Amino acid sequence: MQLNPHHIKAHSNLGIALSQDPKQLPEAIFHLQRAYQLNPQDLDNCMNLALAYSAQSRYPEAVAAAREALRIARHAGQTERIRVLENWLATWNARSSPPPSIVPKKP
Repeated sequence: MQLNPHHIKAHSNLGIALSQDPKQLPEAIFHLQRAYQLNPQDLDNCMNLALAYSAQSRYPEAVAAAREALRIARHAGQTERIRVLENWLATWNARSSPPPSIVPKKP
């Protein structure tokens, strides 16, 4: 990534790999957020970001990411993923307050 900090797949793959270790979740979320910023229409990136937020018990952010993923899935007609995302939202909505933005705004 030092060669190309805008490489979407590199950020996505690194975020997924890091998210397997709870101690690495903050860095995983950083890379998954970056992948989302670079390609906000990628359903996989959005879903992976939602899962990483939920693994850190950041349910408002998980809900925001899952809602965005649901919007993308509906637009693409991804029936199975719509079902999965609706289940995630039902679980996470019960654990969260109103969702913030998926990616924090820069100061």
